[in-house]
Amino acid sequence: MAVAPSEDVLDIEFDDTYGLAEGQPVLIWTEQRVYFPVVYDGAEWLGSAPRNPTREGQPHVGGE
Repeated sequence: MAVAPSEDVLDIEFDDTYGLAEGQPVLIWTEQRVYFPVVYDGAEWLGSAPRNPTREGQPHVGGE
């Protein structure tokens, strides 16, 4: 696993309620997936996409 900017960001919780985006920038690479921050109406979470292309494609992220 690789984390940018550093693994310190893994200790910071995202705010999953309405409000302003306050999460830290982060990218996480695993063998199978890449994780990235997502925000919708101020709620924050980590989304992910396959590290390599797949036939299934990628569903929409956020706004569900």
